[in-house]
Amino acid sequence: MRGGVLAIVFAAGTLVSLNSAAQLNKPTREDATGRWVGEYTLDHQRVFLVVRLKKENEKWVGTYNRPVLDWENDLDLRNLQIDRNQIAFNLGDASSVIHVETRWVANSLQGTVKAARVQGKIVLEPTAILPKEYLDTLAGNYEAAGGSYVIERENNYLCFLNRRTGRSGRLVPASETQFWTGPGIDIWYPEQTWFEFVRRSDGQPTQLKVRRGRTRSLTLDRKVLYTREEVEFENAGTKLSGTLRIPAEGRRGPALVILHGSNYQTRGGQYGALAFVGDQFARNGFAVLNYDKRGTGKSGGKRDDDPELLSGDAAAAVGLLRTRPEVNPGIIGLWGISQGGILEPLVAQKTDRLAFFINVSGAVVNTNEQEIQRTELKLRADGFSKDEVNAAVHLQRVKFRYACKRDNWDEYETVLRAAQGKAWLPDPYIGPPESRGDDAWDFWKCGVDPGKYWESVRVPVLYLQGEFEAYSKPLENLARLRQAMQVAGNPHFEHKLLPGAEHSMFKARTGGEKELPFLNTYVDGYFPLLTDWAKRQADSALRHP
Repeated sequence: MRGGVLAIVFAAGTLVSLNSAAQLNKPTREDATGRWVGEYTLDHQRVFLVVRLKKENEKWVGTYNRPVLDWENDLDLRNLQIDRNQIAFNLGDASSVIHVETRWVANSLQGTVKAARVQGKIVLEPTAILPKEYLDTLAGNYEAAGGSYVIERENNYLCFLNRRTGRSGRLVPASETQFWTGPGIDIWYPEQTWFEFVRRSDGQPTQLKVRRGRTRSLTLDRKVLYTREEVEFENAGTKLSGTLRIPAEGRRGPALVILHGSNYQTRGGQYGALAFVGDQFARNGFAVLNYDKRGTGKSGGKRDDDPELLSGDAAAAVGLLRTRPEVNPGIIGLWGISQGGILEPLVAQKTDRLAFFINVSGAVVNTNEQEIQRTELKLRADGFSKDEVNAAVHLQRVKFRYACKRDNWDEYETVLRAAQGKAWLPDPYIGPPESRGDDAWDFWKCGVDPGKYWESVRVPVLYLQGEFEAYSKPLENLARLRQAMQVAGNPHFEHKLLPGAEHSMFKARTGGEKELPFLNTYVDGYFPLLTDWAKRQADSALRHP
């Protein structure tokens, strides 16, 4: 195994008190600094909007984001004007200006939006921004006869999972103890469900009250179903930090490491998804290690999606688990989603005696080919024409040829120029480099072939795909993994296709980018499927060590 293991540093659960008003950032009439969320209606279209305001050098500046229209890009507000009674600004670019004028009405901003020949209304609600350390004190398990909720932190937000219905989303803070959630994971307004944390005088949360609309609230008690420890380990000179969930049984048992998807991922994962998986396993008797990717959260180093580094980090995480008295070192598995599923067989090359693998939506074909497939599938799902899809796929193939062979720059420039202004060009569909010096070329190179590494895996493998998978072609990936299992001589392979699921296992209709902000519920049976299968593998490993 590459990389070493550092000692546990301290137990999680330290309480953080919000006694100082400076710790709670929420816009007011006296100071509009902070985050606003709401919506505007224009030409019969309702658009969810997030606005952030602050003062720089005594001048007001701001950004905005409309998840359905702007993807993840924060754009600058133009012509921003703020006084005690009103706030005005422009959205859009010079060719499609939307002018916004708002006034204070009680604690919110309300007003009008105007574009070419159309006019509508807008409402913006101030939201609190709370310290991450404080949000961590609210995270946990809340149980009642009528329901079960898991609260976890994804980075700057708390997220919830209703374990009975699968409903999930971000919690938008209205105060230190009151939060709301909206219609979708990235659509937070209008408010649909309210969450209130009840705390003792020392700040310790004891209950959670959940109310949807005008219905009577459900009161849930906070329960300790397992313990959490803050841990550290090391790989390639970088210190990595995580949370180890330890079951309450107090015996040596099975364990697993949670592997992230791509890009910025702290231990909780996007929308708390990785933490919810960790909770599912821990409450079912597994010790579970979730950790911050390098360069994120409390982990050191630079952000880097290099497969060699990331697989080494995961192997070091396995090494940490093997030092723990609560863990049976012969029954440690991996659970990975998307990029995490791609990395699993690479991790197996760096550490021995892994007991099982759960791959959720991880590609098995070459990673550059997977990106080409993603472009095709996402554009189809979002309703682009056949000609548009073909043009975008052609650009991707020319792009990745240059990344691999570096022999067709003139062709790439020509195709890229022809694509300028096309709706399918920018992220999240392609977002191609424009110069030879871009670091992306050295990152992509000729891609990684996960299938080659799967050919050495001889322990049980569960491969989960969604009906509306749109990051790579399900049948091609399944065929390649089955081929790899045959080469490995591995008869312990199972495949499950989850009806109605997209890449992250939310209920979907298309799997496209345009649909993503509105998703809000995991497909039925997803979480129990994971632990039912893993427990069978752990039991088998105990019987046949």
